[in-house]
Amino acid sequence: MGINASTIQKLYIAYFNRPADVAGLNYWEGQLDANKISLAGLAQSFSEQAEYVTTYGGKSTADVVTALYQNLFGRAPDADGLKYWATQIDTKAVNMGAAALAILNGAVPQSVDGITIQNKLKFATDFTASLNTQEKAASYSYSYAFEVMRGILSGVTATALPPTLVPSAPLKIAEAANGISNAERMLGMDVLVDLTGVQTSVGYKLELMNGNNSFSIPVTHVLTAAEAKAQKAVVHIPGGINWGPDGAKMLGIKVTDIFGNSGKVGAQTAVALDTTAPILPPSATIVTSWMKSPAQGLAAVISEIQYNIIRGENTGGSAVLMQNKTVIGKVANIAANASMLDFVIDPGVAKQVYDDYFNTSSKVLSLVLTDASGNSVTTNLSGSGIRAEYKYKEGTPVSNISIFTDSMNGTLAVKAGINGLEYFNGTAYLKINGQVIASDKLILSDDTTVDFNVLTANSAQVQNLINAGGVVSVAMVGFDGKAVESINNPTLSANQYGSRTTLDSSAVLPALPKTATYYTSYYNQAGFDYGISEMKYSIVAGQNTGGSASILEAGNVIAKIPYIGANDTVLDFLFDMKIAKQVYNDYFTNKNLSLVVTNAFGYSVSAPLSGIDIRADYKFKDGTPATNIVLTPVGGNIVANTVNSSNTNLLVTASVNGLEYLTSKAYLKINGQIVATDDLILSSDTKLNFDLGTSDAVQLQAIVKSGGVVSVALIDMNGKVIESVANNYLVTNFSSSFSAQDTYSQVALTTNEHPLVVVGQTEQILSV
Repeated sequence: MGINASTIQKLYIAYFNRPADVAGLNYWEGQLDANKISLAGLAQSFSEQAEYVTTYGGKSTADVVTALYQNLFGRAPDADGLKYWATQIDTKAVNMGAAALAILNGAVPQSVDGITIQNKLKFATDFTASLNTQEKAASYSYSYAFEVMRGILSGVTATALPPTLVPSAPLKIAEAANGISNAERMLGMDVLVDLTGVQTSVGYKLELMNGNNSFSIPVTHVLTAAEAKAQKAVVHIPGGINWGPDGAKMLGIKVTDIFGNSGKVGAQTAVALDTTAPILPPSATIVTSWMKSPAQGLAAVISEIQYNIIRGENTGGSAVLMQNKTVIGKVANIAANASMLDFVIDPGVAKQVYDDYFNTSSKVLSLVLTDASGNSVTTNLSGSGIRAEYKYKEGTPVSNISIFTDSMNGTLAVKAGINGLEYFNGTAYLKINGQVIASDKLILSDDTTVDFNVLTANSAQVQNLINAGGVVSVAMVGFDGKAVESINNPTLSANQYGSRTTLDSSAVLPALPKTATYYTSYYNQAGFDYGISEMKYSIVAGQNTGGSASILEAGNVIAKIPYIGANDTVLDFLFDMKIAKQVYNDYFTNKNLSLVVTNAFGYSVSAPLSGIDIRADYKFKDGTPATNIVLTPVGGNIVANTVNSSNTNLLVTASVNGLEYLTSKAYLKINGQIVATDDLILSSDTKLNFDLGTSDAVQLQAIVKSGGVVSVALIDMNGKVIESVANNYLVTNFSSSFSAQDTYSQVALTTNEHPLVVVGQTEQILSV
């Protein structure tokens, strides 16, 4: 800016309290450059213009001088200065133009007045320069536009930040407190914009920006007089507008003045768009038990329902069990590390819940999941949406064991209190030092005690156990086949009863397991097929100590456990790929498999696996965790396992066995929160691929936030959540790009921006 242009701007400020218009600045600068008028003549000419007459007509000289001081310095003149200049002008010692030049040039540069005029000059100069098209220049050529800029220029002082077209205060959106749900998106919402410190006037346009881009249908609002005065406005987001894919969004406001100048996007505020309904639990456990019913004697009830969930998937959300319109169970706030939703059913409704659940036509039971954003999903409990496993409620341990002498023969007798309903049709086992010596083979629902009377010992080993004495305990086996061991166990003294126990030469046969779990797997060996990879049988610890167990195929041993230990509670048979398919065919088609259990004395008992002697549960083999997680930033400066402010996306891969997760999904987590999914796993997949789906550094930073542990959660064929181990740590190397400090430190200037001065830094350009 030349000296002449600077002087012209100062005269516009002094006389008219506004920036120069383009036509006026060009005209007067041309006159000065061509020596057609002097500075003194120019200053005097301003006092003879129509705008001067309109502004100051009928006012006294003192009033005009006061206005000059106010326009230039934002203050009234001191009394002596006012009297001096008014007298000089009235006595025609100087004309108005000379007085105006003397006043504006008389300010000491580093004084408050000097800084004020410099700030006003910088603001005015930058504004006029921004009117760089014919349309913009024409828009600043009439009285209303001049009045708008007078109001704005009056706010420029030595100490206050200059007005800007970039709002800095965060946006306020009530619906965004916990994330914006699909329902909220469809209804629309209001955005409260704080315009403190922003250059505003009636007719200015606010546009809500999605990142640095407009919405598919621009969301705009024109300021009213009341909003400009209050420096607050409400921008309404219409219902149903397209926000783009779910995830972190950086909403901001772009301000455009009435002259067509637009500021950079300001008031950047991160919000979470979550329009996706919560993920239904992949599997559930329905826990049944018995209760006494006046009408039926005994009634089956559902006492508990447990749902497996993915850790971090629905943090802050809630889950509700509904029976028709009645809430029968609720988890009010799902914790970040929760892996299960556990609903304990009130006994008052437990029978009705059982009847409703297994009567698939009733469809009155439902699970409602609501995430923190407010999205909900509902599923009927009797439907097939969630894989269910059924088990009986685990009984309580026996704790009141009493040892006494049988009144008839003085031999060892043991009694313990039980709740027969918890072990109905089950079996109780008496142990000394962990070894089974007797059993009560049928527990009735009305039983309140389990009774053991050891008249004879079935082997010398048992007789020796009784003679030696030791800890006496009771193992209870209920419907689920699981042994529940007693607590607070008493001690039997040595030789207290053993001498009165005779040896029975007819040994008791070993006992078969009551329950089994068979694990199937997919194999890709000469084609895609099933196989049984494992068989597990629940046994009572100490029951078959020293014995063995074998799986036979048409009489031939194909798997064997040669020794059953004293503490073993499971007989676990593993089958490799070479025979797994054949075992599957033998079990389900040929039905020629059997289990043989042999005790330490050579006595055996067997049962066909396809029969009803052993209750079997069928499961897929548990999946193995994802491994080899690799993090690859995209765009900008690439540093392994680090996201920085120049990156625009993050890709993650992990190794997986697709056969274990066929048709399932995988979830990528950062610090336990799901940020991306791999929607479909194929049997041939060996790698998972996650794409955070961003192409904007700001959105990527909003998603990644502070980085942390990167992990992968997989849902296996059982509906079990398998979390990865040996997880990488993602480091973030960026800071917010939208702090107040950054807002006033930009230096780029483009043709559609309105540049303003930074107070105290008159050489620095601020782009808005």
